[in-house]
Amino acid sequence: MDITAHNLELLSSCTKNLKVLFVEDSFDSRTQAIKFLENYFSKIDVAVDGMDGLEKFKNQLNETGSYYDLLIIDIVMPKMDGIDLSKAIYELNPKQKIIVLSAHSKPKYFIDLLSIGIEGFIQKPISFENTYNLLQKICTNLKNDNIIKLANNCDFNKETQELYCDNQKIDLTRNEYKLIALLCNTNCENDSFTIEDISTYLYFNEPLKTITENSIRAIIKRIRKKIPYDLIIADRRNGYKIKRMDF
Repeated sequence: MDITAHNLELLSSCTKNLKVLFVEDSFDSRTQAIKFLENYFSKIDVAVDGMDGLEKFKNQLNETGSYYDLLIIDIVMPKMDGIDLSKAIYELNPKQKIIVLSAHSKPKYFIDLLSIGIEGFIQKPISFENTYNLLQKICTNLKNDNIIKLANNCDFNKETQELYCDNQKIDLTRNEYKLIALLCNTNCENDSFTIEDISTYLYFNEPLKTITENSIRAIIKRIRKKIPYDLIIADRRNGYKIKRMDF
């Protein structure tokens, strides 16, 4: 494939905004790979082994209410290898995009990983053309994945954190947007979030702040005044969920 400057510019417009977690235990390999990856990504978090990667993945969700757009994982690592880490990640987010780095060329590694849902492979040393083609594929898929179709002709864009109803952008406060993002961050129709869940997420960085149930219900009440009222619904477990069209 002839990769032109225009091709690279188009790819960069997609990759530069992606949140990436790079997991590699070798300092030298990590340093070299990061220099290469910085040509594509501006937001790269780094983990030094599988356990560290899993912890950072969970922290990202707890602190922001969203997953990384992409994980790039080495296969051979101490404490937890790339295959076990990938399996643990997919238990938390079955739709997670994962690329595996490997010096191996044995089909067994690829078959095992493809069977659990890996997006693709980059063989060490990193190839420019291979990386380009793989990222191009992932960006195309992510553009489709970023828009969550909701009921009442509403859409939530995970990348821009914007809510539209009847093609009109809804003006929400920071915490109101965070709450919508949290409610959209489910993999099952029956998933719901309790008042405690919502409070912990919204005020994760303010552990000493006193938050009452009424204050959380007040936020939900304000949002409901701005959107179709039944878009956010309460369930019997005293939790809240949002009506999605993809379940």
